[in-house]
Amino acid sequence: MREQLRNIDREELLRNPGEYLRDPEGYLTNRGVDIEALQRETETHFTRPWAERRGVEYSDRNSHITLVRSPIAQLSNAIAESAIETQRDVLDSEIEMSNLFGLTYQLVGHDWSIFIWASINVSNTIRAGEILSAAQLSNVLR
Repeated sequence: MREQLRNIDREELLRNPGEYLRDPEGYLTNRGVDIEALQRETETHFTRPWAERRGVEYSDRNSHITLVRSPIAQLSNAIAESAIETQRDVLDSEIEMSNLFGLTYQLVGHDWSIFIWASINVSNTIRAGEILSAAQLSNVLR
């Protein structure tokens, strides 16, 4: 998996995600990634038996988490304006997530809501370049 992604400049991707968001498969293919091999390697890696796993496995999502001092409904409405599809009140429900997804939640009794977005694989669920930054969310929610 690491070999497949060695030609991806993470810093460039984070600075300018638009090309990837418009066409993730094309973006990766243009950088020498064999999409089918990557998908097979990823599936093999993440579905291996627990007994074979060692160490700490996690994805650090801190760069994709935005804390917003706003009621959850107001935040969800702002994000939904650029989403292709939204689902609300899904606690205790099984939902299917596509490549690029976001979720919001707010702990009972707290003023702050949390917006998390992540990318899994290859397909678009939010129009390219329309993931709201913290500054954009702030402007929308004023």
